[in-house]
Amino acid sequence: MPSRDKHIAKIQYNYSFLLNCVSKIDLRKNFALWEVIIRFYICVHIVEAILSTINVHSDNHAERERNIRSNANLFDLNFQTCYFYLKESARIARYNGKLKMNPNRLNSVVEKFELIVKHAKDQYGILIETPAPIAIPPPTPTV
Repeated sequence: MPSRDKHIAKIQYNYSFLLNCVSKIDLRKNFALWEVIIRFYICVHIVEAILSTINVHSDNHAERERNIRSNANLFDLNFQTCYFYLKESARIARYNGKLKMNPNRLNSVVEKFELIVKHAKDQYGILIETPAPIAIPPPTPTV
């Protein structure tokens, strides 16, 4: 079972990846479905980091859902609503793609993600730091 610190490291890694994708490509325009999925998996690690404070760990999404619902003292109703919205949005992104994903839902995903990040920071001191962009070396000229 990963420790709180390992989950926080994974949060930072995934968030760095998200921000670098946003800065290098127009993620929202070209790869919006992946943005939803990345945001959800950042939240998965936020949940697991919080659960680890009471020595609870989830092996899969169903177990994580039970752990969230059975620990309402850690995850208030607003947090739960945001998390399950992100989970459903990631499922839509993976299996239904653009058929059911619209700009309003994408905007809601970002808003709910930010609420989860704020909760993690305010209640548990989990800070998601904005990393420096990853430097991508210029292509080597071919001769």
